[in-house]
Amino acid sequence: MTARKETVVVGAGVVGLAVALRLARMGEEVTILDPLPPGGRASFGNAGIINPATVMPMSQPGMLRKVPGWVTDPQGPLFIPPRYFPAALPWLLAYLRAGSPQQVRRIAAGMNWLYRDCVADWEYLTGSDFMTGNMSFEGALQLGLGKADPRAAALGAEIRKHYGIESETLDESALRMRVPDVMPEITSGLLLKAGGFTRDPAALCAHLAAEFVALGGEIVARNVLRIERQAPRLLSLFTNLHPVTCRRVIVAAGVWSAELLAPLGIRVPMQAERGYHATLPGHNVRLDMPVSFKDRGFSVAPMAGGLRVAGTVEFSGLHRPPDMTRARRLVDHAHELFPGITHDEPLLWSGFRPSLPDSLPVIGATDESRDVIMAFGHSHWGITGAPGTARVVADIVRGEMAPEMAAYSHTRF
Repeated sequence: MTARKETVVVGAGVVGLAVALRLARMGEEVTILDPLPPGGRASFGNAGIINPATVMPMSQPGMLRKVPGWVTDPQGPLFIPPRYFPAALPWLLAYLRAGSPQQVRRIAAGMNWLYRDCVADWEYLTGSDFMTGNMSFEGALQLGLGKADPRAAALGAEIRKHYGIESETLDESALRMRVPDVMPEITSGLLLKAGGFTRDPAALCAHLAAEFVALGGEIVARNVLRIERQAPRLLSLFTNLHPVTCRRVIVAAGVWSAELLAPLGIRVPMQAERGYHATLPGHNVRLDMPVSFKDRGFSVAPMAGGLRVAGTVEFSGLHRPPDMTRARRLVDHAHELFPGITHDEPLLWSGFRPSLPDSLPVIGATDESRDVIMAFGHSHWGITGAPGTARVVADIVRGEMAPEMAAYSHTRF
């Protein structure tokens, strides 16, 4: 038996939920297909950061010099099993190429256009009451032990100034006022004044799902295995149960998006970037904003369930079991950053970020028919990027194509 739908969103992560809710508010008939409950994967386990000041990609000048040390340091932020290195190498080379000053400026334009209005976009989707209780915008802090690469630091300052992003370099006294429990070896920090976070990513996803269902949307527990185009505006989705036909599909399936699109002739250099987190209930750290510790490659945020320490990068494919010692290492990093911390038993987690080498997502239609729309690849910025992505997808559905959308085209690779 084949079910017939109007619009199907594949993926119930924060991006898929935001897209579905925005379309439902336009009056579209929308169904979400995902084998897991809303927000059940990477959207659950991230650091919750919502930062309209996000303009710098992961790859920056000086990165090539750092990668060998990261890979060989057991405490470092990057791990690639030797057997997987050949599979990861093309992606890594593209990633390093994206770190040239010219490419960073190009990428920054795309990040700024998509993320700059994320606070207003979230308020539109969630409502001000939920936003007040679930989100905080007291700033976001970047810390490090050593000096940043001077080329990357100068480029970052140039780009932030170009886009009017308010930031402040905190001296030791100002830093202690913000984070009194931080390790004494850190004597300065960069405050991004517009930054913030969600105190509970799972609650955010649940709220989006509830709002979507209240508008008549349907969420079905189904694993989409293959997409076939039978004719323009007639698509067949083959699932673990019965097939589903629809007039339009939005692929927001995170790391699984690339394999769903490959039979349609769409090729994107997706890597499953495994990350880990440790949530520390009952902690005593005085903190009211997210903090990124660049030397170890992790972020910390004071969430509803405890202090969340999230980060590290592991390229090992989709099928290698997680190495939870890396999650436990994040607990050690928290003790390094906050020497006086106490907490209850850590809660450990692992999941996959959908990462593209230039740090920009893929958002757009596969062709002029606009019956297959892509919305994936947000890497470390899923919660920052979800509401803007929903806005862009809604524009695509209406046939409104701003020239800035070209930055997210799959044809850029």
